[in-house]
Amino acid sequence: VTTAPRGTYRELDVIDMLKRHLPEWGDGRKIEIMLSDDFSAHRTDNVKALQWDKGFYPTLVGGGCTGSQQPCDLKLNQFVRRKYGMLEANYLMNKMMNGDGLPCSTEADSMHFLYQIWQDFSLHE
Repeated sequence: VTTAPRGTYRELDVIDMLKRHLPEWGDGRKIEIMLSDDFSAHRTDNVKALQWDKGFYPTLVGGGCTGSQQPCDLKLNQFVRRKYGMLEANYLMNKMMNGDGLPCSTEADSMHFLYQIWQDFSLHE
């Protein structure tokens, strides 16, 4: 994660991420639409040019529209968050009961919790 002095990311951070993660545009690949928040670091000419060079049509999603653009996230997130909280709380309580005075979960623990959650096929229906 990279942040500017004011606590947010900048144009150079966006460009670096796009260079690392977007595939090259080549034969046989169609232009894809890329949705980005209507944020100053996403609106620069340099960011738009890089998106075009990689075969992506830059489209900005205005403020207040996220809920209508990501219904899956909104409908699923509350259940995932609740299950994650319960798994982590139980894990930490068990560690405390076994003598760990100030337990914390690791990144590997977090991945394990998420793996368990995604095994609940009712979330995918």
